[in-house]
Amino acid sequence: GWKLIMEQPVLPYQKMLYSTYTHRLLVLALVLLGSLLLAELLSRRINATFEQLGLITHDLSRKLLTENMNVDWPQSNIYEADHLITNFKEMAHSLSDQFDKSRNANASLEQLVEKLRESEERFSSMFRKHSATMLLIEAESGAIIDANNAAEKFYEYPRETLLGMNISDI
Repeated sequence: GWKLIMEQPVLPYQKMLYSTYTHRLLVLALVLLGSLLLAELLSRRINATFEQLGLITHDLSRKLLTENMNVDWPQSNIYEADHLITNFKEMAHSLSDQFDKSRNANASLEQLVEKLRESEERFSSMFRKHSATMLLIEAESGAIIDANNAAEKFYEYPRETLLGMNISDI
């Protein structure tokens, strides 16, 4: 039997393999770096919407109450971000409506309080000046809580003294 041994230099094949692998690894590294840069840019763009939304909604109720501002809401092509922005818009609109209702209710209450003050002043004036002797007495304790001018003359006590007395004292 014959044995044939063929020798061929390995160095050219090694250089070709190293060159091919180095080139492919370099391409993969560049693709990875490009992907990372693209991911960074996209995440910054996505986060910019959320940061803008955060700035707008920070203390939103106070801004709506004091400034009655019209909000320039950000736009987003991302479903979740757009859904969140829509929810904030609805919340701001609802808060604005509630603030308007509260303002109207406060204005109405202020008018009622003013009418009540006027009514109290008229009653007080009529009560003080009425010619009949009148005392306002607390039902449970019998304490005199107010007296008119006629009561002062009738009981011969100044009003301040009558206010400290009980009906049983008279």
